[in-house]
Amino acid sequence: MGTILACSTVPYEAHPLERALSGIAGAGFRNVLVGPAHAGLPVLDLAGGRSGASRLGEALKRSGLAALALAPELPLVDDDSEEALGVVLELAKSIGARQVWLSGPEAFGQSGELKPEAEWRRELREFASRMGRLGAKAGSMGLELLLQTEPRVSGCAADLEALLELVGGSPALAYNPGLVSYYSGANPLRDLEAVRARIGALCLRDHKGAQGEAEFPALGAGDVDYLAIRDLLAARGPLPPVVVEHLPGSSPEELDRSAAAAFRFASMLFR
Repeated sequence: MGTILACSTVPYEAHPLERALSGIAGAGFRNVLVGPAHAGLPVLDLAGGRSGASRLGEALKRSGLAALALAPELPLVDDDSEEALGVVLELAKSIGARQVWLSGPEAFGQSGELKPEAEWRRELREFASRMGRLGAKAGSMGLELLLQTEPRVSGCAADLEALLELVGGSPALAYNPGLVSYYSGANPLRDLEAVRARIGALCLRDHKGAQGEAEFPALGAGDVDYLAIRDLLAARGPLPPVVVEHLPGSSPEELDRSAAAAFRFASMLFR
């Protein structure tokens, strides 16, 4: 079996889910990461239980796509959110998904400043405890719980190490080189070396320019060296699933064209 290539529905979030699935399937993908909302409506009906999962499963079946992962974007901060994410795991299992992606704790307060060290460390410990419990539940269900690299934990591997050590075991990462470059200014290739054994999925988003420059061109048109990243990951064994996370454009037709170009890029590089 070759490398799993998937596309996120998030770039299509302004449009109905069915339209997103149609565009992604039409681009050539056979796997999808389902985002939290489309056209202002939640995709994951946590209160709907099996009926909510059934509606999502039917939409996927009509599109011919298989769910690789769910990305609920629920912050794991208290008992209620932990319970809600437990429901997400059950929904993921029922539609045949393999992974659920989580965001890390928020490192910045409402003022935009970094939280005091003591407060930040306390939140890290609490998050790690909750993620550990959810990870154990996911494992018992045959699912994988992934932590996304993003600005909530400064975005790069070095800053994630403290959290990963607190969680214990070998939590997997959904690694996003483009956002690592944008938010932290770190070289994604060097950064990735520190955590390559933990990678559960590789996100595809290109970035051009210095830290903080919000230029995210089509794949292959930016500064992220995905060929070198592929070779680095291939040296450890089979490649993880590869997920296109960003598509230039806003209209469905523009996004469709970007998805088709992204599929060609990913197929050429990772298959």
